[in-house]
Amino acid sequence: MVKTFLDLLVTWGPVLALILQAFLLSRFLDGKNRNYPLAIVYYVLLFFLTSVAILWQNGFAFLVKLFPQQRNVQFQSGLEVVIHVVLLALMFQLLRITSDRKGLPRTRLYLLAAITIALFAGTLYWVSGKNLGRQFSTVRQVMSFWMVLLNLYWWTLLVGQKKISRRILLLSSGIGLQMTGQVVADGLLIAFIKQADQYGLILFVYAMVFLTHYLSLAVWYEAFHPKHAQQEEPSLGMALPKVRNGVKS
Repeated sequence: MVKTFLDLLVTWGPVLALILQAFLLSRFLDGKNRNYPLAIVYYVLLFFLTSVAILWQNGFAFLVKLFPQQRNVQFQSGLEVVIHVVLLALMFQLLRITSDRKGLPRTRLYLLAAITIALFAGTLYWVSGKNLGRQFSTVRQVMSFWMVLLNLYWWTLLVGQKKISRRILLLSSGIGLQMTGQVVADGLLIAFIKQADQYGLILFVYAMVFLTHYLSLAVWYEAFHPKHAQQEEPSLGMALPKVRNGVKS
């Protein structure tokens, strides 16, 4: 029974995720949401990765021939790393907004960015020489854990604000759900994967990953409701300065 339900989850979980991702991408058709280009890139890449995974899993001939089992693992793991890099960049942009609103010095962000780069480079050096798919997987796991810590720091800044932007609060919540689910799932697999009875563990891990992903999609779908755009300043430094009587304001 557990195995049957696991097969059902593995087969239809990604399909439901793809549908929810498509709904979220539809939010970006509204011009009010286009000052978050990295969020658009992140979900376009995620939608592409989910689509490829579903087609490969269902035996789409071209993809199966192009990506045999090992190469498919390497491709998907590598793309996951790219997606995490994009999400990290988005987090730093949103952290910059939050820090600027609190009047904090930019040196904190520069320090966090330096730690991120050092951690990324150190992990790449640590896993060098191993199987390529394993390298990508390890890098993604470390990045996920670091992003959970960054998100906790971000929350300390948000909670301390008198007036919190609902959109940024929801975006932080969505990232926290997504990364926490991955970190917990990775930790359980690393700790208990050698157990004789693995079906219960794998079922729980898949259920946690899909559930947290669905919840994060729902939170981000609400975050990009047009009504929340009205609370936003022209953020991310992408709006052109207004010109009044020849003077920039």
